[in-house]
Amino acid sequence: MFALLGALAKGQVISSPHSNYGGHDFSYFSVKITPEEAARFSIVENTGGLSHQAFVASQQTGVPFLLISASITDKACQPLGYFVMNGTEQGPVNNKSGDGNFYLKPNGAFLVTSSDVAVVESGSIASQSGVAYGVQSGPMLIDNKTINPAFNANSVNRYIRCGVGVSTMGGERYVNFVISNEPVTFFELASFFQEKLKCASALCLESAGCDMYFPDRDVDYNAGGTVICRYIKYTIE
Repeated sequence: MFALLGALAKGQVISSPHSNYGGHDFSYFSVKITPEEAARFSIVENTGGLSHQAFVASQQTGVPFLLISASITDKACQPLGYFVMNGTEQGPVNNKSGDGNFYLKPNGAFLVTSSDVAVVESGSIASQSGVAYGVQSGPMLIDNKTINPAFNANSVNRYIRCGVGVSTMGGERYVNFVISNEPVTFFELASFFQEKLKCASALCLESAGCDMYFPDRDVDYNAGGTVICRYIKYTIE
């Protein structure tokens, strides 16, 4: 917790376990994008099939951290599209059409290089270089400051959803991780990223089976016990 407080004091991290927007409760965790902070990101795999609570416990080393569901996967826990671990591409960009949230266009990717963190539309993945960690998911919530036109503001399809977006605040760029603490629509999650966090781009990482952990988040996580295949991890120092 002291490391988290130190990061907060330096302006590297902004976190809130409860943030209301539009009558809905969200948790968010924002990290200033610098080369030093980019180096603290990774993707970790839940190869043992642990429950979310057990996986969080397995990562405890005395150094606080953030964990959030990394992407949509198939039934065998394999990513549906582009996937990079430790600089090695393990899955190609998937621009196919299909059923399910991953294929709701446009989709996109979360990317980490040695000096930067980005959220890009899938058509831009191929132009990115030096990717250390990357995962494709979908749909894009916001692209070029515009909410995905496929979303219906009057939708009744509500789930616990999580995502990641990039914003600029006070001349500094931030990567923002968000989860809803109650079922919301895509449009409601996108609106939180756009209006509350001022994100120019944002990507849905997962719906229904997603979860998030950071030290001061007091929400009961993953009551359903869904196994999360892999996580984006940020180590707070």
